[in-house]
Amino acid sequence: MDKYNWDLTKLIKDKEDFKKKYAEADKLLDEAHHLLLNFKDNFKDAILKLIEAQRKVMNIYVFAHMDADADTRDTEGQRLHLKALNLGSKLDEVGAPLKPALLSLSREELDKLIKDNDMEDYRLFIEKIYRFKDHVLTEKEESILSAYGFLENAPFDAYNLLTNADITF
Repeated sequence: MDKYNWDLTKLIKDKEDFKKKYAEADKLLDEAHHLLLNFKDNFKDAILKLIEAQRKVMNIYVFAHMDADADTRDTEGQRLHLKALNLGSKLDEVGAPLKPALLSLSREELDKLIKDNDMEDYRLFIEKIYRFKDHVLTEKEESILSAYGFLENAPFDAYNLLTNADITF
């Protein structure tokens, strides 16, 4: 039956590697949070740190999600999946101030920051955020919404566990 399972070792080797990569991503999120507190002075570093953290969190999440789906009866897989979801929520919380900070800038200020910080390679990433300038809440409101992101999938997750468990009869 193992020949039908995903080879997740390309993402994360084992549970110890999961712990290590989880701690690394968590640390990156803390660093990004501190950089975002003084956004204009840390423009480049904050964005690059947040992107790096996002990549690591996504790898952790994909691993945990696929591991949990491989055998939905495995409570350890479910636990890792929940940890990954919590890390994803933390990513949303840490990244929440980025939108209001970018959107508080005028077009000229934004272009100057991109040019002065040699961020042309990241212009598309920044522009995708900036184009919603007229539709984004305040920093405080965005932070509140992102803090409750983990609740978004709770009903589906409960349904999925109850209906798709690999039950042997």
